[in-house]
Amino acid sequence: MIRVTLEKNDFFAGQPNNLTISLINTEQETLTNIVFALKLPATIRVQSGSKQVEILQLAPSERFRHTLQIVPQSIGTSALTILNFSYRDGSGKTQRLKELSNQITVKEALPPPPKAEIDVKLNPTELNFKEWGKLDGQVTNIGQIALVSIKVRARGEVQCNEDISLGRLLTGETIRFSLQVYPLASGTHVPISIGINYIDTVKETYNRSISTSLRVVKKEESVSTTTFNNSTFGGGYAGRDYTGDVTHNYSQEVNLAKAAQEIQDLLAQLDRTYPTKTKEEKQTAIVERIQQQIKRNPTLKNRLWNALKAGSVEALKQALDAIYENPAVSISVEAIKGFLEAEYRE
Repeated sequence: MIRVTLEKNDFFAGQPNNLTISLINTEQETLTNIVFALKLPATIRVQSGSKQVEILQLAPSERFRHTLQIVPQSIGTSALTILNFSYRDGSGKTQRLKELSNQITVKEALPPPPKAEIDVKLNPTELNFKEWGKLDGQVTNIGQIALVSIKVRARGEVQCNEDISLGRLLTGETIRFSLQVYPLASGTHVPISIGINYIDTVKETYNRSISTSLRVVKKEESVSTTTFNNSTFGGGYAGRDYTGDVTHNYSQEVNLAKAAQEIQDLLAQLDRTYPTKTKEEKQTAIVERIQQQIKRNPTLKNRLWNALKAGSVEALKQALDAIYENPAVSISVEAIKGFLEAEYRE
C-alpha cells in the first residue's frame, strides 16, 4: 500500500507557493513502476514542475516527495485530485488506487516583511600616511524597520583598532560616527571598505560592506636652497674677500630619498603581509606588488624615473642603503630600473 498526503493545504493567492505531495511505501516489499497524474483547479496555475509523475521504485518505508510551484489566482477552497494511480507489487502484479482528492485552501497574500536598509556616507577628508587620523561619516536608516546593535569598522589599507557601536536607529533617523584609522598606504585613492553590522527588531542580522577610497598624503620633506648674494667671508682667498653667488640645491638628493623611503615603506608592509612565505615566494610577491604600486602612483613613478636618469642606479642604491641598513625584505634596484625603462618605452 502507498500512503499519499499533501505536506500542506494552505496557500496564498497571487504569489508562488510550493505544493508538495508525499508518498510512503507502507508495505514490506519494494514497489515499482509507480505512476499517477495531478488535476488542479482552473484557478491555480502551475509555474514549474510536472503534473505527470513516474517513480521507478519505492523500498519499504521509503518516502518520495514530488513538488510543483503553483500560483493561485483567487482565494477560496477547491480540490486537488490524483488520477490513474497504479504500481506493481513485489510479485510484479499491477495494483490500482481509486481516485484521491485533497482539499486545498487559498488565502489572501500576506504583506511582504519589512525591509532593513541603510545608507552610509563618509565625509571627504585627507589623512596623513602612517599617522592616526579621524574618519567621519554617518548612517541613515532608510528601511521600514528599526535597527539595533549597529557596529561600524574600517578595513583595507588602514588599521582600525576597534568597532564603533552606534546603538539603536529608528526609521528615517541618521546617526554620525567617527573612526580612528591609521593609513598603511598613501596616494589619492587608497582603497578601504566600511563594514556595517546591524540587527533589526525581529532579530535578523545583516552584514554590509561599502567600498570607497581615501586620499592619504605623506609629509613632504622640505627642499633647501641656500643662496649667498654679495656676501663677504672673512679670511678669504689669498688675503682678499670673496664676493659672489653660491647656490647649493638639494632637490636631487631629496628626490632620491623620497623615492627610496616610499619603496622601503612598501617593503616593510609586504614583510608583514607575507611573514610565513619562503624567501623565493616572498620575493616574487614583492616584485609584483611594487610594480603595481608604481603603476598606481604616478608621483612615485616619475620620482623614481627622474632619480634614475639624474642620479644613476648607484645613487638610488645608496639612498636605499642609507634609510635601511638591513631591511627585512629587499628588491634589487636593477629590477626597478628595468621595469621603469619598459614603462616609459610604452
